[in-house]
Amino acid sequence: MTKQAKPQRLVFGETLVELGAENERIVVLDADVSSSTQTKHFAAKYPDRFFNFGIAEANMVSAAAGLATCGYVPFVSTFALFISMRAGDQVRAQVAYPRLNVKLAGGYAGLSDFAGHTFTNVWNKDTFKPRKNKITVRLKKHSAAFLVS
Repeated sequence: MTKQAKPQRLVFGETLVELGAENERIVVLDADVSSSTQTKHFAAKYPDRFFNFGIAEANMVSAAAGLATCGYVPFVSTFALFISMRAGDQVRAQVAYPRLNVKLAGGYAGLSDFAGHTFTNVWNKDTFKPRKNKITVRLKKHSAAFLVS
């Protein structure tokens, strides 16, 4: 019997819970996709450190920048398309330029077929690569997620 690997999004949600136990400054901001990204596990364990912004990704990134300036470690979670396209200006001006400690996690990056055609975006990685200040883009081969730190 072969052991089945856990879905990457479940590992992400469980890892956030573990990190939250280790560091009370970690907060999670989500764009109404906590069931898909599995940040719902963090929300259940630490409801006072979980913020659901609905479909307001740009505002969510701005709030994360503000939280980072106050010493928190924000993890922003939504679909990759929305971080790179809807919140791109805020990522550039409010996170990358001042070099804030904000973690951006985008699920279903690239040509993921899980979420449907409207969430497909082949520009996720390219959107962040030309930034002057260091933004690290991590893409797992054959995965449906990326993390920008």
